[in-house]
Amino acid sequence: MTTAESRDQGTGIRDQKEPAQVRMIALDLLDENPLNPRRSMDEGALNELAASIKASGISQPLLVRPEDIEGLIEERYEIVCGHRRAQAATIAELDEVPCIVRAMTDQEAAEIALVDNLQRVDVAALDEAEAFGKLLVTLGSIAAVAARVGKDVAHVAKRLRLRTLGTWQRDALLKTLITVDHALLLARLGVAEQDAALKWALDPSAGSKTPVDKVIAASWKYLRDDGRHRQWEPESVVRLREHIEQSVGRKLSRAPWNLAATNLDEMGMDCLTCPNNTKANAALFSDLDIDEATCADGGCFERKRETYVHIQLTSAPNAIRLSWRPTSTPPRM
Repeated sequence: MTTAESRDQGTGIRDQKEPAQVRMIALDLLDENPLNPRRSMDEGALNELAASIKASGISQPLLVRPEDIEGLIEERYEIVCGHRRAQAATIAELDEVPCIVRAMTDQEAAEIALVDNLQRVDVAALDEAEAFGKLLVTLGSIAAVAARVGKDVAHVAKRLRLRTLGTWQRDALLKTLITVDHALLLARLGVAEQDAALKWALDPSAGSKTPVDKVIAASWKYLRDDGRHRQWEPESVVRLREHIEQSVGRKLSRAPWNLAATNLDEMGMDCLTCPNNTKANAALFSDLDIDEATCADGGCFERKRETYVHIQLTSAPNAIRLSWRPTSTPPRM
């Protein structure tokens, strides 16, 4: 078996309770599973697999289930495991592929597909994070997810953090402008902090008024041009960590409200136990050298500040409110 085949076909069919019978099924009778967790495929690796299949065939059958659709003249099947093999077989111009047909519920099909994909070696980090999230809902704990997929608990916990990445951070990761380690640092922060830290990692000289998408576009251009304009690479993970430790977040000692108050947040979350409090969430922030309790989500901090001010003004209607904003209007008595 070639490297490409062993990578994509070597995990085998799992959760099998009886001897499997392999049958050849036409590719045009196979439909993709809408619950397929794999959302990104490397085109080069897919072509490599197609060449391998064309030379040696498919040694590991696909796992499919019959589709329950009324009025079908010819029975069709939904792929549960083997989407890459089916696509590669199409590229290799095969007419049919070996399959194991098994009846299963939507939940059974989804879980088997998740586990099968997660045990591959080439799963994209974001796909893995979303798949772990779906399994977490079903299995209830990170430890149970780790045991089900045969991964370390710490690995699963770190991947789950990636689900909090913002749109631009996901885009930068997919374009390989940053590494997974960069993304794991960014995923601990609020949306505004993520954007600012990402801009700094891609271009420390970018001004505060430069939109993050413009910085991503420029970095992507330099990367595609392969350094013909200039040699480019993001700031190191170590430097990004230091930047976050030194300049990101709001010091909770500056908050004018009682940190134990639960009436400033629509979810009733106080600052002392909030997961965005660097001192309250050791699992997420213990490896960062942040000396005092800091809010990692500036947006939440500012919303609480506005709520606190509103409450104070409501309780003191005769209070005079002063604005910090600069103005050219002369003061009036």
